Amino acid sequence: MHNFNFRQVRGFTLIEVLVAMAILAVALAAANRASSLAINHSIEIKQRILADLVAENRLNLHLAQDDWGVGAFNGVANQGGLNFAWQEQITSTPNPAFMKIVVTVADPNDAKHQLRHLVGFLINPKFQYAKLN
Repeated sequence: MHNFNFRQVRGFTLIEVLVAMAILAVALAAANRASSLAINHSIEIKQRILADLVAENRLNLHLAQDDWGVGAFNGVANQGGLNFAWQEQITSTPNPAFMKIVVTVADPNDAKHQLRHLVGFLINPKFQYAKLN
């Protein structure tokens, strides 16, 4: 039979275990927060990319049209399964051959949060085919 001496057996004290668990809890909380921020950031990037496509589509639509008028226009465009509210302002410029178009696209969940602001200058179709003398 072996003589077992409990005083020689060394293990972790309750305090040491609690300190280790506290350190682990803080580390896991920080990792959870970092992953949550990464997910939110990727959602924001996705929405900004889709909003950019909406704005570019609006600008390219005007390029493809034969004529358009100056003024303010708005609507909703579906892109990637999300409905983006867009607004555009078309104005004349000092040079009658060019028109200025400003397109803004808002967050589908918050109309006050602007995801994209695109400014472009388009050739006015009335002057596009004018011959130079």
